[in-house]
Amino acid sequence: LPKMRALKVFSNVPILFVTGSVDLDSQNACWEAGASDFIGKPIAPSTLLHRVRTHVLNKLRYEQLERLTYKDSLTDTFNRHYLNENVDAVIKQVKRFNGYFGLLMLDVDYFKTYNDYYGHQKGDKCLVEVARAIKNALHRPQDTVVRFGGEEFLVLLPFTDEQGLKHVADNILTNLTSLNIPHEQSPIGRVSISIGGVTCKLDLDNDHSMSKLIKAADENLYSSKSNGRNQYKSTIIHVEK
Repeated sequence: LPKMRALKVFSNVPILFVTGSVDLDSQNACWEAGASDFIGKPIAPSTLLHRVRTHVLNKLRYEQLERLTYKDSLTDTFNRHYLNENVDAVIKQVKRFNGYFGLLMLDVDYFKTYNDYYGHQKGDKCLVEVARAIKNALHRPQDTVVRFGGEEFLVLLPFTDEQGLKHVADNILTNLTSLNIPHEQSPIGRVSISIGGVTCKLDLDNDHSMSKLIKAADENLYSSKSNGRNQYKSTIIHVEK
């Protein structure tokens, strides 16, 4: 159960124990294992039904609160508050397994001119489509998209090496190409994005700074833009405080 709880997909899922032992030690073992509740045998069907219903409703309330607190209302991606509150836990999990952590920073090319030419309403719609294209390139529940600024996004990719990072970046670029959103003020002729990436091996022997990872990804993003935009550049680094 602790291994399940360590996975983002199961971190907030209610888990109920059904047990024939109701002594104090057994109850404590259930709580310490990460249980949301437990039911003693013999099971009364009405009690089981009401317990499950209560936990499902509580989870739905939690998800609604999470959306209000951690989600960007326009793009339905996570926001900076989520990044600040949760990224340390993600890094600790990757460090525990001595794994790679991947980060992408993305910026919509010539977005100011898009807004000026098409209007802010169209600009908002464009950001929604871009965010959807990014999310559609991700296939693991632990991969996270954060709206970092006006037209900037971060993609957090735990347990992802350089090859995996490039695969995700290529998929995002392909998705944007397929959307083919017109942008008459861009030399590319359509809405495009530039991407900077970084991968870092995390281990328990060193501390690692998310701000330095973001800085490295931002530098690679700047290189992508300087070299003509609509492309991806990444580096591998080993960050120490």
